[in-house]
Amino acid sequence: MPPPSRPHPTPQTSPPKLQQPQRNKFLDVDSTLMPPVIPNWDAAMRKSSTKNLTNQNREPWKGAHTGYCLPDPNAIVGASSEETVAGQLRVLCKLWDILLYRLSSKPREVLTPRQWRAILTLETHTSTTPGTKATQNRQEMRSLLNACLQSANKGQLDTIDWHVQAVKWQGRDVDELYQLPLSPIVVRPILWELAEINFRWSLSPSTPSCMLLSKVRSRQHA
Repeated sequence: MPPPSRPHPTPQTSPPKLQQPQRNKFLDVDSTLMPPVIPNWDAAMRKSSTKNLTNQNREPWKGAHTGYCLPDPNAIVGASSEETVAGQLRVLCKLWDILLYRLSSKPREVLTPRQWRAILTLETHTSTTPGTKATQNRQEMRSLLNACLQSANKGQLDTIDWHVQAVKWQGRDVDELYQLPLSPIVVRPILWELAEINFRWSLSPSTPSCMLLSKVRSRQHA
């Protein structure tokens, strides 16, 4: 009588990776921290989103600007946790003057969302793993900021003590950014400023807009 056949082991397969749904860039993140949108503008963007959502992942045409002159407020609010949002807003406030200086001196040099994220996490991501893209990206952004600081005679990034430096917004202490949950009354003016300057910048596709530069320079001397 022949021996019973051994069952063949079932090959192990990895479960398919679930793709995270991509944010519709035509719409603001649904958050109480976001400043209210003008109703007509919101309606127009929602209408555009239904027509252009499938096109937002296509390769941009040659010469198109694919970055932001300042961080995208939706990218900040859309972070994984409110603690991360608070940390990014604190760094933004601490670097605000130098970011405006960079924008006024090099208004057409934009940064990608990933580059802005590297800048806004300088306070929380202090450890570095050699050879990784994230570490390389942070080092590049540190060099960029150091060049701005040196040009403005403001020292070096390494001299900034993130945990001691005061968090100010337009001359007022905003220690509330260390407290959770975040207050919309504190956060909304900051995000509004980012949205307005980014919008003004987008109006000038080839040359710096006088509207943008006047806005930036007025904020530098505020």
